[in-house]
Amino acid sequence: MNTKDSNKFFHKDDFRMEYNSWGEGTRKILALHGFGRNLNDFREFTAPLKKEFTIYAVNIFYHGQSKIIERNPEKDPIKTGEFASFFEAFFDHLECEKIYIMGYSLGGRLGMKITELIPERIEAIFLFAPDGLTKNRLFFR
Repeated sequence: MNTKDSNKFFHKDDFRMEYNSWGEGTRKILALHGFGRNLNDFREFTAPLKKEFTIYAVNIFYHGQSKIIERNPEKDPIKTGEFASFFEAFFDHLECEKIYIMGYSLGGRLGMKITELIPERIEAIFLFAPDGLTKNRLFFR
């Protein structure tokens, strides 16, 4: 993956996720930001890891230019099967069998869900002030 400043996009079905990458390491990290934030939160934070890891920071859905086309999240939330399928395809796109997850706040909640749904693809998960340790009907069905 190139590590230029221009963001990239990954598409699957009605899902479009904006992401960027930096670092040159063979191990890979998926970085998930908090509510109202964006993928650039991880740029400086992960700078010391760039030699050992390649960091893939994403704008979570409904942040930046990441979106689910033609869907109202309150009326038609993401289903767990399509969420798992999307991230399986994204990890395949990144050519990684296993990935580390780094999640802050809402990103921590999403990281926990990814780990729950496809644990065989996750090397380890690092959570920073994870949100959503209680159930909320707006998140997953």
